[in-house]
Amino acid sequence: MHFYRQILQQAWEHTKAHRWLWLFGLFAALIVGNGGEIDIYFNHLGTLTEDTSFLSPSFWLRWQLGLAIFGVGLLSMVVIWFIITAQTVLIYAANHSQSAGGLEFKNYIKIAQKYWWSIFVLNLIQKIFILGLLLVLAIPWLAAFLQYKILYYEIMYLIISFVILVPLAILTSFLFKYAANYIVIAEQRLLPALSSAWKLFRRNWLVSLEMAGLIFCLNLLVSFSLLVIYILSSSPFIILSTVSGLAANSYSGLLSFVLIAYYILVILIVLLGAVFSTFQWSAWTILFKEISVGRGQSKITRWFANNK
Repeated sequence: MHFYRQILQQAWEHTKAHRWLWLFGLFAALIVGNGGEIDIYFNHLGTLTEDTSFLSPSFWLRWQLGLAIFGVGLLSMVVIWFIITAQTVLIYAANHSQSAGGLEFKNYIKIAQKYWWSIFVLNLIQKIFILGLLLVLAIPWLAAFLQYKILYYEIMYLIISFVILVPLAILTSFLFKYAANYIVIAEQRLLPALSSAWKLFRRNWLVSLEMAGLIFCLNLLVSFSLLVIYILSSSPFIILSTVSGLAANSYSGLLSFVLIAYYILVILIVLLGAVFSTFQWSAWTILFKEISVGRGQSKITRWFANNK
């Protein structure tokens, strides 16, 4: 575990030393586990002529709704810009960890724009690929179950989802991370980066899985620790507020405290999410730098080699 411990320690030191990266970590975290795919299917061709269709001219004459949609679209574009920029900055900063504090904030933003479109298309390919797999493999079985209510279809949907889709989603996640690093660090174009990422994963698939498992366990540990800290720190105040509320026959104080505690918890979750996202992206970039030059070996491979 020395290899992984060294990588994770470097990632943590980098995360602590450059706290300004936490802002980018917050935006980069928005895309992880996000089910923001858009439904692009239309059920009937006739909806093009209906007033309720958003493709109908009369629909857009309702300027209030059109203005609201424009506002949401504009906000979405800004958020997407920040997400892609954040991913690029985190990779670039981790690759230049020693000099990460030497560049100004605006310089990192400027550097990120050089790779913005490639990283954006890479994100788009990943989302479309996963959505396509879902539509082709899983949705027909789910639709059949909803229509006929036969348990067999539901079982097939679950089997395909967890046995086929989940591993493929994990695979695309690895390819995405490595390809993004090839684009930013090696300055490769999109297609060569994807090809290089696939070759790198094939040579280091066990290392990739072990690293993902370690980060997942760390994520669970951080989440559990946050929950325990919240319960231990808030329990005395909740008990005190409850007793005071019972004595005064009023629960307004208890409700106020619960709301305050809730907002504090939300702030802590956002902060820790930003920090952990920064740490995670840094760890994957450091791992990429190690395995791309042939350093590092799977713990399982070394264990079998030592126990022959």
